[in-house]
Amino acid sequence: MANIVHNTTNICFVDDVIYFSTGVGTSYWVYAALHWVLGAAICGSNGFVLCLFLRNKRLRSMANYYMMQLTIADFLLGVGLLFLSGYFLTPVMSVNHHVCTLRYAIFTFLAFATVMALFVMTVDRYIAVVHPMTYPFSQTRNRLTLATLGVWFPAFLLGFVLPLVWHNDCPNACDLAVVLKIEYIQFILVPFLPVFVVPLTLMYVRILRTANAQRRSIAQQLTDTGFPGTSAKHQGPGLKTAEYKLVKAGLVVFVVFYILWMPFDVVLAIQVYTEDGIYNQAYLPPRLYTLVLAALNSLVNPFIYAFRLPDFKREMRKMIAFKSSSIQSTSVHDIRNM
Repeated sequence: MANIVHNTTNICFVDDVIYFSTGVGTSYWVYAALHWVLGAAICGSNGFVLCLFLRNKRLRSMANYYMMQLTIADFLLGVGLLFLSGYFLTPVMSVNHHVCTLRYAIFTFLAFATVMALFVMTVDRYIAVVHPMTYPFSQTRNRLTLATLGVWFPAFLLGFVLPLVWHNDCPNACDLAVVLKIEYIQFILVPFLPVFVVPLTLMYVRILRTANAQRRSIAQQLTDTGFPGTSAKHQGPGLKTAEYKLVKAGLVVFVVFYILWMPFDVVLAIQVYTEDGIYNQAYLPPRLYTLVLAALNSLVNPFIYAFRLPDFKREMRKMIAFKSSSIQSTSVHDIRNM
């Protein structure tokens, strides 16, 4: 993200090259308000999903535990946006070198954690659908622990620790392309998303083909046995089990993530891989707005869980109905005591 400054131009010397960091024409308080609103919405929606998960033991399946890794990453991103809203409202923070470095370390850490959480979710669905006979035996606490470490440890090491210890000392400029090492952006940050997109896509292609083949096979077997109501018209909805819906929900999450994050990755790639692009001010506005678009992904995910997964939808209705009945009971009690 570009640094919002007050009618000033920041100049930083990095490897004998002068880098500029200027504002993008947006008032700092407007951008701070955008971060605050988006961060609060992300925290609220993902916090609500976490409450549903913790409230009902039926939701605490192994597959949902993997999905909650993504929810936690989204929730923390919302917290990070709230932190950034204070960053833009406090000019002293915007010129603090350590705060600036921490700002981008938090961003890269949570971006990497999101990708890793999607990868772990997809691997779990792949084993469940493609290897259904061995899947139940692999659902152990040790596997869950390893998967959790697989999400957070690489993300923390590559996304948080590495930028904090390996960055440019640029105390008077705070721009992602200036603060982070160009080698880090070129060989770690930009390639991270495309590297995982390829295996994720291949796994989902195999998952959908296998799942559809299994459903057609079951429908055909039921029809051949002459079981009442086994026509495709009547059996189709019955075959949409919670397992199959979880696969579809995971696919929707992956597609939305790809659509919302890829524009930022493309803009950043063009900037760091082209000659003189790293200090070209024309890249700042599109990179700024595509990053906001990427953050929207963390707001969309909870709605995918709530509206596509029956168990979460049912628990959400129970919670809303409970709160409504509690409010009505309180109102009646207050009226009687008047």
